[in-house]
Amino acid sequence: MQYLPRFALCVFMFLVLTVTAVCGKDNTITDPTDPTPTRIAISPTNVSLASVGETIQLVASVYDENDEVIPTVGVTWSSNDALIATVSNAGVVTAMSVGTARITASVQSLSAEITVTVASSVADTTLVVDTESAALMSLYESTDGDNWRVQSNWMSNKPLSAWFGVTVNGEGSVVELDLSENNLAGPLPDDIGRLASLRRLVLRQNGLTGEIPSTIGQLAELRELDLSHNLLSGNIPESIGQLGYLAALFVDNNKELVGPLPRSMLKLTFRIFWTVNTQLCTPGDEAFNEWSINAIANEWGLFSCASERSTLVTFYYRTGGPDWTNNQNWLSSAPIGDWYGIETDDTGSVKSIVLEDNNLHGEIPPELAALSSLRVLLLNFNELTGPIPGELSDLDELRTIELISNSLSGSLPPELGLMSNLQDFAVYENELTGSIPPSIGQMKNVRWFSVSRNRLTGSIPPELGSMTSLSRLYLHGNELTGEIPGALGQLSELTIFELHDNRISGSIPPEFGQLAKVTSLLLSGNELSGAIPSELSGMKDLRTLWMDNNQLSGPIPPELAELHNLRVLWLYGNQLSGSIPPELGSMANLIRVSLSSNRLSGTIPEEIGDLANMEVFLVRDNMELTGSLPRSFLQLDLAALWLSGTGVCVPMGSDYSNWLATIDDFRGGVRCQLDNQHVANSSIVPSAVSWPDIDTEEGSLGGWLNDEYAGDRW
Repeated sequence: MQYLPRFALCVFMFLVLTVTAVCGKDNTITDPTDPTPTRIAISPTNVSLASVGETIQLVASVYDENDEVIPTVGVTWSSNDALIATVSNAGVVTAMSVGTARITASVQSLSAEITVTVASSVADTTLVVDTESAALMSLYESTDGDNWRVQSNWMSNKPLSAWFGVTVNGEGSVVELDLSENNLAGPLPDDIGRLASLRRLVLRQNGLTGEIPSTIGQLAELRELDLSHNLLSGNIPESIGQLGYLAALFVDNNKELVGPLPRSMLKLTFRIFWTVNTQLCTPGDEAFNEWSINAIANEWGLFSCASERSTLVTFYYRTGGPDWTNNQNWLSSAPIGDWYGIETDDTGSVKSIVLEDNNLHGEIPPELAALSSLRVLLLNFNELTGPIPGELSDLDELRTIELISNSLSGSLPPELGLMSNLQDFAVYENELTGSIPPSIGQMKNVRWFSVSRNRLTGSIPPELGSMTSLSRLYLHGNELTGEIPGALGQLSELTIFELHDNRISGSIPPEFGQLAKVTSLLLSGNELSGAIPSELSGMKDLRTLWMDNNQLSGPIPPELAELHNLRVLWLYGNQLSGSIPPELGSMANLIRVSLSSNRLSGTIPEEIGDLANMEVFLVRDNMELTGSLPRSFLQLDLAALWLSGTGVCVPMGSDYSNWLATIDDFRGGVRCQLDNQHVANSSIVPSAVSWPDIDTEEGSLGGWLNDEYAGDRW
């Protein structure tokens, strides 16, 4: 039998060599699959600690899918309330103050928790006092205690009862803390929740900032809480509903306390609850309505979150209210009709918001749609950004929207077409883009519509011709293209139409002749072509006509002479041809005429000198205009006469020389020979007359109209 060990040894060596050979071919080692945790169990399952400072070791067991313990898996420990009980990384729980906490053990996505209850006993008085002393020290440090008005014995080794403002019970626990009007500055620390026996906390009229800590809900014995007249912000924490004994709550005069009251407050009954001069509000449901009536004996300042006051508060904060130039009475307890810029009707509802040039910035909140009685919204000359809220269309009573000279962007809301009662809509000089919605044509009562000086594109919707009440239409200074819809000739009430400085093409609609009430028609600075319609003679009230800087061609219609009220005729910078109609001499009210930079020919009609009120007559750069300046011109009191770039000459003689000397801006022109048929040498021009160089911009003569935007023309 001695051969068996030797045989076994040989077999063993054979197996070793075989495995080695195999490993030489493939070095991959496959580990066993790690067990997957499926549940956690904590022991003990419930813990009661008899005193503050007591500890207990928890053990967490992690089980796999076979319900076997995984020995090497570590867990993460946490406490939901470290002011009641803490837990170390090793699972050691320490009681910190009286109350209940939940301890959680977690691994991957699994977790388990137990409840830890901390009770108090007379034997633990020292520990309780130490905990409360630490909480008071935390308050001192957080609120700049070194600069308190009175700080007697704080941060000393003397009993807490000797610390200024602190009252203790027979066991040495703090039951009252009154530091009112004591120059506290800074946030309330979370440690305030460690004062477990506190029944009265009074910190009014200080400089407390930040939010009310949620740990305030751990003051289970609290009866009175006075945080009024501070700088607190945010909302009241949900945890306040845990204060079952709380009967008096003062948070008034903290202007940045905002938002709805937490629903947990429905469990509380108050002898006094003051919120005046805050932005705290009650949700508008029936439960809060009944609570505010039946559960509060002395209430001051509460209002519904759905109220107009709440809407104005939202508007205030969204538009930088604290930085407004004038925000008198805003957020105060004064009636909202006394807030700067707000006007209310007999029922106290907001009917107008007028905050022009008041340093508003930010976006216009859509919540303004809740002001159902609003009739006037004037926010001109501010720094508002963002879109125009389409929700404004819900305001059936709104008559006026003016948002002039801001930095509004986005497109015009198509919902504006739903505003059947709107009369004035002016948003010029912003950064609006996109096209003009056809739905705008549904605004049947609009009298003033201005979207000028934006970046609007696209064509003019013919639907605008349905705005039958429209009196003033301002579309100038955009990037509009396409043709002018003939449907605009249906605007029978129109008095002013400004379309200049766009990229409009096509011809001038002859339907404009139906616009009998129009006093100002400004079409300059576009790409209009074709002839000037003779039908324009039907615009009997027309006083200002700008058609300069286009591509108009053909003759000047003599029918324009029927515009007896016309004062300004601006046709320069086109391709007009033919002669100057002598009929223009019958336009007795004409003051300024520019026919420059065209292709006019012939002579200047004698009849033009009959325009006794004319101050400016410009015909420069019409090379085929010839002949002498009519003698009838000597009776005109001109401020400007431009003849440069023409063949028109000024007759010889002292009468002409003296007359020329009275013209402030005389440009170009040469003297005629004595027979007035040939041009003389310019050297014979009287030295008293100035002959400046040609100015290629008619606009250099300066602005003069008092319309919304008159450009740089005479």
